[in-house]
Amino acid sequence: MPVDLSRAVCALILTSYEVDDNSSEELLVINYQGSLHSYIINEDNKYKVQHKFQFGAHYPRGVNSVVYVPQHKLLIVGGGCNLENEDIPSQSTRFGLAAWRILSGSPHYKLVTDYEEDVARTRKKSSVLKRIKSSHFYNWRKVTQDSVYQMSLSPDDTCLAVVHHSGRISFWDVPSLRKKNVWHLQEQANYGDINPMISENPKISKFSKEYNQTPYPIDINWWSNEAIVLARSTGAVTVSSINTLKNLLGHSPEWFEPTPRVTQALDGGFLGLECESRYTSLKRHLVDNETDEYEDSDDEPDAHLVSKAARTVKQVLYWVTDNDRFQPPKKRPKFVTRTYRLVVLKSTTPEELYARKIDNEEYGEALMLAKTYKLDCDLVYQRQWRKSSVSIATIEDYLSKISKRSWVLQECMERVPDNIDAMKHLLEYGLRGTDLQALIAIGKEHDQGRFILCDDDELYDALDESFDEFNSAHVEAREKALKSKRQELLNVVDFTRLTIKQKDQCKARRRLLQFLDRLSTYEEVLGGQHAADEHFDPVFFEKFRSQNIVELAVDYARASDWNALQTIMSYHTKDTLSHRLAILANFPETTPPEDYSYLLPKISAQGQVEELEMFQWRENDWSESQQCSLAVDANSDSLGDFLYQENEDYFQFRGAVITTEDLSMWYAHRACEIEVFSRLVNNAKQLVKLAMDRNVKNLERLYDDFVTMETMVYECYISDSISFQDIQRKSNIDKLQLMMSHSSEECYVKNLHRWLVPFLSQCAKYKPNDGTGLLREYMVTMATQDLSRCLKIFESSMEQSKAIIRDEVDVLSLALECCYTCERSDQLNLATKIFESLPMRPQGDLSAQLSSLHDSIDSLDKHIQVAQILEKHDVSCCLSFITQSENDPVEAKRLIIKLTRIAAKRLPALRKAQWETLLEDIMVIQSKVYRCINKETCYEIFAQSLLCSNSIDNIKLAGEKMERTQNPDSMRQSSDNWNKLVRINFNLAVCLVLSAAREYFNASVNLLDSNMDYARACLHLIHDAQTEIQQELDLIAALGLLDDFGVSRLPLQVRLEKDRIKLIQVALDVKPSNYKNSQKLLKLGELVRVSGEDTEMRNGRILKLVTMEALQKKDFCTAYSTCDSLITAGYADIWPECKHLAEEQHFGDMQAKVKLLSFALTYCSIDLIDSVMKAKLFLEVKILYDKISSESDSRQESRSISTTGGALQQTRNILTSTGHKTKAAVLAVADSDWWKKMLKNIDPLQLQQEVTSLEEDDGNCHMTKQGCHPFYESIIENCYSNKSEADFSSVLGSRPPVQQTAQLSENLLQTAKMEETVTEGKLAKPCTEVLVQLADITVKKDLTLGLAYLLTLPKVTDADRCLLKLPHTALSLELAMYYYALQLCRCAKNNDGDIYQKTPLDVTMSMLQNHPGGGDQSISELYKKLQYYNGQLEDFKQAETLKSLGRGIDIGRVSHDPEYKNETILGLAMTLDEHVYNISISLAEKYKIPLWEIHINHLEFLFTDSGLTTQEIETRVKKLDLEKSLKSNSDKFSERMHTYVFPSIEGTDHSRLVYYYSLLHGCQTQDKVSPDQHVKLLKKLKPAAPGLDYKKFMDSKHDVLDVIKPVLHAGNVHVIAKLAGKIPSKDGENLSQSSVFAAWATRLFWDEEHNKKSPETTSDWIHRYEECGDFICKLLPQDMVKFIDRITFVDQALKQLDNECRCEIVRRALKFSRQQGGKRKKTDDIGSSFSWNEAASHFQQSLSHLELLKSEMLIGLQHAEDLQLRQYYQQYDLSCGDETKLQSLLVTMVTDGQPPDLIDDLLEVKPITDWTVLTAISEAISQLIQSWRETKTLTEGSEDKMEVLRKIVIQVSEHHENGGEQVHPEIIINLLHPFCVDVTVDIQSRLDILELLKKFFQLGAEDLELLLLYRTKVIVDSCWADVKVSDADIKSCGKKTFVPETSGLCS
Repeated sequence: MPVDLSRAVCALILTSYEVDDNSSEELLVINYQGSLHSYIINEDNKYKVQHKFQFGAHYPRGVNSVVYVPQHKLLIVGGGCNLENEDIPSQSTRFGLAAWRILSGSPHYKLVTDYEEDVARTRKKSSVLKRIKSSHFYNWRKVTQDSVYQMSLSPDDTCLAVVHHSGRISFWDVPSLRKKNVWHLQEQANYGDINPMISENPKISKFSKEYNQTPYPIDINWWSNEAIVLARSTGAVTVSSINTLKNLLGHSPEWFEPTPRVTQALDGGFLGLECESRYTSLKRHLVDNETDEYEDSDDEPDAHLVSKAARTVKQVLYWVTDNDRFQPPKKRPKFVTRTYRLVVLKSTTPEELYARKIDNEEYGEALMLAKTYKLDCDLVYQRQWRKSSVSIATIEDYLSKISKRSWVLQECMERVPDNIDAMKHLLEYGLRGTDLQALIAIGKEHDQGRFILCDDDELYDALDESFDEFNSAHVEAREKALKSKRQELLNVVDFTRLTIKQKDQCKARRRLLQFLDRLSTYEEVLGGQHAADEHFDPVFFEKFRSQNIVELAVDYARASDWNALQTIMSYHTKDTLSHRLAILANFPETTPPEDYSYLLPKISAQGQVEELEMFQWRENDWSESQQCSLAVDANSDSLGDFLYQENEDYFQFRGAVITTEDLSMWYAHRACEIEVFSRLVNNAKQLVKLAMDRNVKNLERLYDDFVTMETMVYECYISDSISFQDIQRKSNIDKLQLMMSHSSEECYVKNLHRWLVPFLSQCAKYKPNDGTGLLREYMVTMATQDLSRCLKIFESSMEQSKAIIRDEVDVLSLALECCYTCERSDQLNLATKIFESLPMRPQGDLSAQLSSLHDSIDSLDKHIQVAQILEKHDVSCCLSFITQSENDPVEAKRLIIKLTRIAAKRLPALRKAQWETLLEDIMVIQSKVYRCINKETCYEIFAQSLLCSNSIDNIKLAGEKMERTQNPDSMRQSSDNWNKLVRINFNLAVCLVLSAAREYFNASVNLLDSNMDYARACLHLIHDAQTEIQQELDLIAALGLLDDFGVSRLPLQVRLEKDRIKLIQVALDVKPSNYKNSQKLLKLGELVRVSGEDTEMRNGRILKLVTMEALQKKDFCTAYSTCDSLITAGYADIWPECKHLAEEQHFGDMQAKVKLLSFALTYCSIDLIDSVMKAKLFLEVKILYDKISSESDSRQESRSISTTGGALQQTRNILTSTGHKTKAAVLAVADSDWWKKMLKNIDPLQLQQEVTSLEEDDGNCHMTKQGCHPFYESIIENCYSNKSEADFSSVLGSRPPVQQTAQLSENLLQTAKMEETVTEGKLAKPCTEVLVQLADITVKKDLTLGLAYLLTLPKVTDADRCLLKLPHTALSLELAMYYYALQLCRCAKNNDGDIYQKTPLDVTMSMLQNHPGGGDQSISELYKKLQYYNGQLEDFKQAETLKSLGRGIDIGRVSHDPEYKNETILGLAMTLDEHVYNISISLAEKYKIPLWEIHINHLEFLFTDSGLTTQEIETRVKKLDLEKSLKSNSDKFSERMHTYVFPSIEGTDHSRLVYYYSLLHGCQTQDKVSPDQHVKLLKKLKPAAPGLDYKKFMDSKHDVLDVIKPVLHAGNVHVIAKLAGKIPSKDGENLSQSSVFAAWATRLFWDEEHNKKSPETTSDWIHRYEECGDFICKLLPQDMVKFIDRITFVDQALKQLDNECRCEIVRRALKFSRQQGGKRKKTDDIGSSFSWNEAASHFQQSLSHLELLKSEMLIGLQHAEDLQLRQYYQQYDLSCGDETKLQSLLVTMVTDGQPPDLIDDLLEVKPITDWTVLTAISEAISQLIQSWRETKTLTEGSEDKMEVLRKIVIQVSEHHENGGEQVHPEIIINLLHPFCVDVTVDIQSRLDILELLKKFFQLGAEDLELLLLYRTKVIVDSCWADVKVSDADIKSCGKKTFVPETSGLCS
């Protein structure tokens, strides 16, 4: 039964499915019937049916193949073809292909049709006949139809390969489904080929017969975007081009089993699935006779024709007769075995196969392959060598057969065998190939990179073949001959001219020699040859042979392997000798130096450092000579630098020659290091000891220090934390103290002999007597705090045999120093014992020193006695204090006072007898030690202590010791028990009594304290009256008064009160009524001595406080009475209270207030004078006003202010009020119009007319003379006398108008000041105007008076209003200067004499020369004014000079306009007239214009407007010496020349440019090229390129090549090319020769050099291109690209060259680039970032671009009638395939309003990465939006931009309406939506865009709301600017109604 396969699956397609931001997979299952089922597969592998679809309506006969295009989301379906139906316009449809777009919703799939098909459908008329023809009634007709068999999509999804059942193969563009190529079966290359293995084997051909008869394509896939993999039913597989379908693998295909399947290519290969079928017979299980009934099947080889006919007849007869006789025999059953095989077919080369054979270790076959294809056989031997272990055999078998020298040497240097013999043989083999013969061969390039073996035997054989090795003479002769031959070879080699290969050869030989030496050293280190064979470590030796020899030595030293170190230092002495000491310093500090002592350097008996014994493994090789080392740049760096980087201290010991001093320093340094790092003192001491045994000097002290430290560490047990450096830094005394500090008290004497005595002896070795001094310092330091150990030393010294101190002088001096040094007061008994242990003074004569010491001992005895007395009376002190205070009266007195005070404080109190004993002890102390004070002082101290003893009896006892009256005999003897004592005189007694009384007073708590009784007792001891005694008694009495006032204070507080008036204030503050007891307060003030003895001051101060208190209590009567009395007494300080009382409103006595304010005004401070005066004035005005008010009722006067007298009267009336009422009254009375009327009387115009009319009659109208009063006429020379001032006739008659105006102004001024005073400035009148008018009137007639008016102005600068009106004369300017000079003096407070007594000239010059400064802005402003008028004066004077020039200079403007003046002076410099030029120089010096400006202006004039030649300019510059001056400011000079001179120079005027840059020599310019370089370059360019515009040539804004190109010709191209390296290009780098040649080649190609006949044919142009070949060979890759682009992709090329010609040129350039890329880089290419391979890639792209121009679409654009379309073609052509330019072109087309289909056609011709029609439109809209955002509103170019947007929207709308799917309107809306909601953009602009979108598109709800909002805002804003409409107002209905209501409210 036939199987129905129509429901079999045709295609399974997996796509992505996204819904609500959740992504999953969608599986499309399509069967052959055309049914599609969509399944959604979730992440948990569950699925559900999404939708179903039927393609059957479009494919009645089913679907054969489906492919999915993910880029466009298309399904391309293949089915039955209908090629003969001409009614179907679409070719793809006729060929059975259709594209279906996947939709997001129902119907899910939409058929994509093209324009032609849509038009045909609309025009097609349906008829009955056609419907009948299309029905199934005609199915019986066998119409031959083709159908799609299989489809495959290219890797880039742009091309579809289709195989049809008929064998046809077609290719289609995707997604447009436009046919590219079609081949029928017979047109296909190799379609009929048969597998030779099948054709030659009949058995196999029988089974494959059906496949061979129908060689149809069975499978198709893609090799690349340009080639396919095609499999046929015959098993033939080819890789064919899609353009020709030719097999790219060769002439014959690759053969698989029949009907194979192939995959898409990946990584240069693809997979093929084949099935091999083998047919076998059934094994015979039956007997032989039964086998006859079986017959061979038809599958066997073809039988004879007769037998076939016989079998056919039998079959027919059997069917007709059904007779068994004719029954055909049964066929023998066959078994088929099928083997499925997956085969990889990968493209390969002989090289790859060769490499594969080597990898598979098939070395024999690899060698055969190498010989066949002439490959490198070395690769086989290299692999064998690397796979084998290194031995002598492998060296001979493999390595020796390798010819590549660099590889062999690399192996010799890198491989390390496992045994030492092989290692040595390998190194020797490498050395054999690096000898002189090989070096010479390399130099001559005879080696061809081969490894050449060099043997000495060959050299000798060339000399003599009869050599007997057992003959010594022969051997010796052979050696000499070899040396001679080697020397000859060396002479041939020139080491200064070695090639790189020769240098590498020498380096390799040096390295091999090093390895060989290291091998010998390693062998010696291991213990010799036999031990080395056993212990050889290849891993270690690999590091050992390459490692720094110094590092090796250091490693062995650190490992304490001194034997290995000795070997290295002996055999590698040259490298290690300089670092010998540094290496030895690397032995571990814990290693005893004795172990490596034989390595330590020593000093011979002659005092020289002994040299190290040196050995050598071999003689020096020729490669190690100095000339060879210099030639190969051998590393000369020191190998031991790292040692000194780790420890810089050893740098001083570096060097091959070591001095004895350096050796001594090293031993010392190393010993210290050992101690620091290991803390092993023994090792350090041992190293020093070994050094001393080796005659190293200057180490004894260091050795002793180590001995000392050893004692401290191991005997004294000092802490481990102390280091040797600490010991060394310590002084000897510190060491001694540190040692003895660890001794116990019991063993102290013993340790003195163990530690102290040896240490002192050690110190004495280096410095005599240092031991004694050290002991003295130790004992004295110790005695400071404790004498116990000192006592032990002195006691041990009593026995001479064990004495520590043996010299008696030392014993005595030390004892004295220790006793007096001790600072403790409890060590007196120890000092006594020390004194007792000292030797007695011997009998007989003594030395002066010893006698002096014994005298000091006697003094020590006295000091000890005094100390004992003091200690008896509880006064402890040390002997040092007694010694120091022995001659100090102050300290001695203080000690006696302390002694007596302590006695006075004893309890119970001392009796009289005890006081007598104390006095006797005091006398003993004074007599024995303290003779610096006399006895009287002792008595005084004693008496004072009695007075201060807090005892009445003792006070009385003290009174017995002093005179109590002023008795002249104050020192008489007393008759009581104190008869041996004297009395203290009266004056001293008074002082003692006062001191004691004050002490008791200060100690009292209150008046009733007992101390107050002691004070009185002391004061009453003196019988005679004394002032100081009385003051103390008054102070005690004052305490009582203070108590009466209620003041509670300590007596000490009362005494310490510096200002006793505060006590009065406290008394007033305690009780409110105390101020009324003024007399008692005055008494208190007298007792406490307020203000001392000044009674008036005292009373004034006290009564002032009383007044203040009364004012506070509002007791005005008391206050006024007190103030009145003080005013009478003339107490000035009472004025504040008087002012305060006068200001009290409740105090109504006006006359008293005036009196108080008058007194206050007299004595008040300066700052209050104004306020007090105003207050007094108001009071006086009030008094006067009250008086006038009483009289004004009877008068009926008008208060009119029509006249000046009335104004003055009213002003006086204003002053008759006081306080706020007075101010208000004044303001009310004053008529505001009065001042206006008065000012009208002095109107400036009227005044000017009056003054002018008056000046017409006198001679000073132009102010040429100084006006003055006639009184001063005789003393002022050449003055103008104002005669009107002396004319008193105006007094009798009427005054002139001017005088009346002046009088009126003076009256107004006086009135205004009075009113301002009264009203505190509230009625401020325009005084400035009045003063200015007065100055205007008087300054010309009386200059001094006018100046006075100006000086009165409140604002100084207001004087300009007058000064600027004056005539512009020297006098007026001098007046202005004098005015501002005076103002400066006033502001600067210049007190240098009376400034007005100096002449105006002196004042003015003084201020000009001495700027007051100070940073005050007002002073600076005045100084500027002074300078301004000074400048005006100088300008005025200079103007007279300028008049003589007659050059049309405006003199007045020169004086007033500084800028015009500077320009005039600089303009004078722009001349060739020497006289005028000198005038400009002098004027510049005068007006402080820099001469540099004059010089630069003159130089600019010479270059620009002088008309001089360059030579004449140069001559004048030298004559005036301008260059030196101008270069003083080189930066500015360079800038001015560049700004003003350089633009005036023609770029072709090379001579002037040379001089221009010569002037700038040494200056910094803005150019990257220095002036000197410019000069050099110009001098070279001037003869080579005369017409070159040098300015454009050096301007970065111009392309240098474009500037050079017009002047290039055959004669100068090479010259300019040589200069290219000095010429900067546009990108900032310098030009290259290649770029110049490229420019010349371009010009040569276009025949711009000479007028030849223009080429007409392609061959002519190619010939022209070949003519440029000489220059093309000199081009760099980047310049080659530019050259080709300039002759193929320029407008001129489009006009003159056809496409084929351009393609041929690009092909030749491509070929040339590939050839150059295969060669070595040229010297010029070094450093180039652009390679020939990149150039070839560019040309390949250009060629592909030119090929694309042949497409129908672009040809249509080229020949279009529309000019704009032809311009698009031109831009597309010139883009050279650059995607950026193409993107720009597409955007331009969009903005020009071209349809999306046209853009899509361009993209189909040349797809752009990630670019579609939608991308182009999106980019165009983005650029348009960005342009709008930059302009913010559409008003700026709105019409153009809106028109562009309108074009885009219209095209998108039409595209969508016509069924286009390239761009959807919704996308355009989404692109414009962010711009429409941007609040920063004008609302009208956004509204216009939304209106445009609504017109052509269907907007969503959100956009409609936005449109409504903007419309509403526009309407509301135009009517009601204050109303703001928000989005919420539009969304809700309630808010919508609110908007009109609000709007109505606002309206």
